[in-house]
Amino acid sequence: MREGTIIGILADTHDNLPLIDEAVKQLNRYGVGTVLHAGDYISPFIVSHFKPLQAKIIGVYGNNCAERQ
Repeated sequence: MREGTIIGILADTHDNLPLIDEAVKQLNRYGVGTVLHAGDYISPFIVSHFKPLQAKIIGVYGNNCAERQ
């Protein structure tokens, strides 16, 4: 990462679609360059809600991420 890159951190989104959508909106608004997601996405269908994110996203599975496909 370049010096001055803003990093956003998310965790425990738990399929809360309205809050995921708002988080993506705010991350884009503040020009975040990289997002670290610390797990608990829960279901694969949430991926489409991260598509508008204008940053690189790096994530790991959490202890509640049972559906991985």
